[in-house]
Amino acid sequence: NTIIMPCLSSFQIESCPKLKMLPYYLLQTTKLQELKIYLCHILEEWL
Repeated sequence: NTIIMPCLSSFQIESCPKLKMLPYYLLQTTKLQELKIYLCHILEEWL
């Protein structure tokens, strides 16, 4: 959560074919400026 990673500004997920969704808190962090998702087909459908 943001307490554990309060300065997270960039996050990349790649080649996680079984990943279905992102944790809610990841999308709520105020510092996150860049989110890249590659080759995560189930997750890409969810977004």
